[in-house]
Amino acid sequence: MDNCILTFVKISEQDGKIDEQDLSTLEFSRRLKEKLDWKLIGGAIVRESFETQASREIFARGVDEAFIFSTNSNVGEGDIYSTASTMRSIVEDMGCMIVVFGERSSDTSFGCLGGYVAGMLGFSYVAYVSEVLGCEGSTLKANAILENEITLEAKLPAVLVPIGELFPPRPVLLRDRMEAKKKQAAFKKAGGFVKTIATLVRAGKPEQRTRGGTGDQESRRGIKSCDWMGW
Repeated sequence: MDNCILTFVKISEQDGKIDEQDLSTLEFSRRLKEKLDWKLIGGAIVRESFETQASREIFARGVDEAFIFSTNSNVGEGDIYSTASTMRSIVEDMGCMIVVFGERSSDTSFGCLGGYVAGMLGFSYVAYVSEVLGCEGSTLKANAILENEITLEAKLPAVLVPIGELFPPRPVLLRDRMEAKKKQAAFKKAGGFVKTIATLVRAGKPEQRTRGGTGDQESRRGIKSCDWMGW
């Protein structure tokens, strides 16, 4: 795998701009690039109509390369598994040692996409990162804030999720935007989303039952607490 940082950002489907929280994700990645002197690659899954806009937005934030993966579907319309499966394929193709996700990524804002992708790939996973201290060989050392700040060591490759509010984005100058227009991203077709086969539409506390209920009561016990569609 290569000494590079792959950072995924979420692009708004309304105006093609980077999600506000992911501006901090890019700032974290930019500081990490400067510390490690590694190449920084920005990646995003967008609708085809926003490819060029997304490319310029990402380049203006200081990345070295941009890969824009287009889809005809609404981004994140699938469940977390389908989105993570698409991301896993992208990470495997890119081959970077460090992958960065925002706290609120392209998984309907559940914020657990990074963990899913790390699990699928067998990568180390470090969330709530406040600072990366450095890399020695195949080991990354970082501080993370849970109840208190702790120092962790993780084997590379690794997926990192920084604490967004600790990395306010630096301002983008007109010069940055003009330079971004001159750069060319790599445009690729994103893999298809896996079709959701079951969707939880309602959940509730099961009614209390006593032993010896009627057969009709027994047959209805689960339907009242949880209805499923798609089976």
